[in-house]
Amino acid sequence: MHSTHRRSPSANQDLTGADYNGNLQFPKGEIALPTMQPIKPIRNEADYDLALQEIDHCLDAAAGSPERDKLEVLTVLVDDYEAKHHPIRSDDE
Repeated sequence: MHSTHRRSPSANQDLTGADYNGNLQFPKGEIALPTMQPIKPIRNEADYDLALQEIDHCLDAAAGSPERDKLEVLTVLVDDYEAKHHPIRSDDE
């Protein structure tokens, strides 16, 4: 089971605790939350929930950063999944 403890990433880490080569770098005893690394299609509710968590963590990312790029891609994937699986119905339907 993954810990819910989160620490601030160092300058060479993204919000998952991975450095930009994908290697996890946590101090002894600290574990990352589950993430969608690498980004993949959203196929079920578990993937959807992970994508929403990642979006939440990337909301304050600086323009041009890897986290902002991740935010943009995940937003498109979530929009597509929601349109197919959580459509907003109008009063006419």
